[in-house]
Formats: sequence, C-alpha cells, structure tokens
Amino acid sequence: MKILHLASHWGLIRGGAVQLSRMAREQHLRGNEVCVVFPDRLLKNPWLRKRDIDSWIPLAKSGVRVKRLRYRSFNGVQRLGLFLEQEKFDLIHVHRNEAMIAATKALEFKDLSTPVVVQRGTISIPGKPHLLKALTAPNVKAHVVVAEAVKKILITTLGHAKEPIIHTVYGSVEVDRFTHRPPDTNILLRMGIPPGARIIGSLSSFRKAKRLDLIIHALAKIMEQDKRLFGLFLGDNLHREIIPLAKSKGIYEKCFFAGFQQDIRPWLSVMDVTVMAANAQEGLSGVLRESLAMEIPAISTRCAGNEEIIKHGETGLLIPVDDQSALINAMLWALDNPEKMRTMAQKGRQWVVDHCSAKAQADQLTRIYASIQTNIQER
Repeated sequence: MKILHLASHWGLIRGGAVQLSRMAREQHLRGNEVCVVFPDRLLKNPWLRKRDIDSWIPLAKSGVRVKRLRYRSFNGVQRLGLFLEQEKFDLIHVHRNEAMIAATKALEFKDLSTPVVVQRGTISIPGKPHLLKALTAPNVKAHVVVAEAVKKILITTLGHAKEPIIHTVYGSVEVDRFTHRPPDTNILLRMGIPPGARIIGSLSSFRKAKRLDLIIHALAKIMEQDKRLFGLFLGDNLHREIIPLAKSKGIYEKCFFAGFQQDIRPWLSVMDVTVMAANAQEGLSGVLRESLAMEIPAISTRCAGNEEIIKHGETGLLIPVDDQSALINAMLWALDNPEKMRTMAQKGRQWVVDHCSAKAQADQLTRIYASIQTNIQER
C-alpha cells in the first residue's frame, strides 16, 4: 500500500511527531511504500529551521521517504493538491488539524477521491465550523483516536452515525527500549542525591493544565517531615513559574530541574514514583506509558484517557483533579508501600506491552486501512 502521513509538526522532536514516525517506520518495515510530508517554514532564525529539518533525517535513513512542503497557505494547498495528484497515494493519514484541513481542501481542489484517515489526540471539542467541515469531508473514511475518552468527545461532536468509523488506537511506546533498568548512577551523581534518598518525578513541560504547581505544593508539604525526599522535573519552560514557585516554597535546593531531555530513560530509572497532575487536555499521557513500560510506579489524576492506563490499585494510583490533599496522600502511600507500587508498575508494563507496542499499533492501523480499501472496492 502506498501511504502518505501528512504532518502538522515542524520538527520530529516530541509528542505526536514521534508517534507519527513510529507508525511510518513500522509500516515501512511491513513492506508498504510510506511517505511523510512535513510543513516547511521560513524563520528569521535559520538555526531553528535547520534543527527542524535535520530532525527528520533519522526517519529518512530508516527507509521512509521524507519530504518538506510549504502547504499551509492558499498557494500551499494548491501545491499539496498537485503533489497528491502526481503521487496517487492509496491512503492519506493526517496528523492534527492543520494537516487535516490542508489535505481535505487539496483533495477537493483536485477532485481526488483518495481516502483520508484523521488522527486525533486531544479531548478538546472541535466545534469551529472549519474543523467540522474538514472532519466530515467526503474523503474522510476513518478517525483514529488515542483513547476512549477522545472517542466519546468525537462521537458527541459528529453524531452516533459516525461511531463505526471512529477507532481507538493507543499511542505506541518502544517497549524493547523502555524496559526496567537499575537507577542510573551518573544521573544520581549529577543530581547530587545522597544514598537512601527517594525521588518523585515529573516529566511535563510547563503548561497551566499540567498543574506542575500542585506537585510543588505537595512536595513542599511532605518535605517538611521527610528529609529524604527529592523532586526531579524534566520539561521545557519550567523557569516561567515552576522554578520560582519552588524557590518561594523553600524546596528549590531539594529539586533538580533537568529541562527537556531527548532520552528520558536514564532519568526515569532513578525515580521512585512519577506523577501526572494534569487537569485537562490529556488524550493518553505518553509519560504514563513510558513510566510503566520501565516499571516505574505512577500516580495520575482522573483526567481523560489516563484512567484507561491507570487502574486504581492495579496499575497505579488515581486521584481527583486539582486536589492537593489527595495528591499528598497518594504520594505518602506510594512512598510507604514501595513493594505494592512496584507490583502495580509491573502490571502496568504488561498493559503497555499489550496495548501500546509499535506492533499492536501497526496491527490495528493495518486492519483499519484494509477495511477502508475493501469498502472502496465494493462500491
């Protein structure tokens, strides 16, 4: 099958772009002719543009055809239409709203019948007219969502008649790379952590909805009594509010802020517990998938798809959103019951292997694509 993945991401750096690349690579390994198109952009800072473009090189080296195309403007949509007309793809898998809108417009412009699969990863309601028009375009034959929570939102938005073409396919984790490992001694030395310390970690860049402030407040409260406790934070833009908050709460010296890390595995390995405190916008947290894949115990808020991976008392601990007392109690329980938390994390890894491996993801996509092709041939 000749497949196009149309990206909205400038660079292959994190999140949805990484998921896209895993799909494309696995499909290529299965003998498909796979092409990934990502949007080009002119920047005043040429280093940023080079960084974005170069980030796609490893995917190209794996055998996937990678192309940059400026498709977001009116002329860009026409440019994309010409490309689609020339290439004659069997199927187009679009990632995020920008790609969906451009692809459906380009196909309409060229009067092409190429089927489209729409990837959706957030629980935000797509209520704007231009989004609804693209979501219900004639070429859209399937929607792939990353969690049942996202599926419910989409069914509510598009109507129950669309339910048969809305499929839940969990985001993937490289389960052969994300495995249990002993704590990385180099990371512990870099952090200056004393022997016997316990580490609660967070792996989210700063956004209000991530509620990293809640984690800081909870840590500060527990650290008043537990001198062995340390915090470890990975992610961008923590200097905006989170680091100043840690300083104001008097725990800055007991927290390590590592910034964005391309390889999070060594950092995860030293954590006793990871915490996801988000109150909105979570489809299915990559942090939880990767933590459990490495058998690192996890605490999460009851936020959208996170409830699908964390079963309270079975694969981790769940707490209400925006509830500092509940978070403190969960942290204390986790620290007091390390063996029980490890057992939950081991069960969590099995859930990830069963539902979130690249193979599981590709198997489901293959079935969805085949069903679309069969329906087209029968008409």
